[in-house]
Amino acid sequence: MIINLKTRFQNKVTLLAITLQTLTIIYQVSQLIGFNIPVPQDEVYYIIELIVGLMVMLGVVTDPNTTGASDSARALEYEEPAPNVKEIEKETPEE
Repeated sequence: MIINLKTRFQNKVTLLAITLQTLTIIYQVSQLIGFNIPVPQDEVYYIIELIVGLMVMLGVVTDPNTTGASDSARALEYEEPAPNVKEIEKETPEE
């Protein structure tokens, strides 16, 4: 499995998921050791989503697969999402 982590962390969905999961782990560990965080978890989630939303609006978090904030010429021609590389390999008969 080959993953480009540098571009993966520029994806807003991945960034939000990692951030929220990290917060969940922090809250769970703190409860296990008996430490009560005074700020409710839902409020922290709301603040993080607000910050990521503002970053998206400002263009800080963009599609990592193209340069700039626009789609590539190829992506603009898609009628549906492009297939995964592995799906293309499965469809192609081997010689």
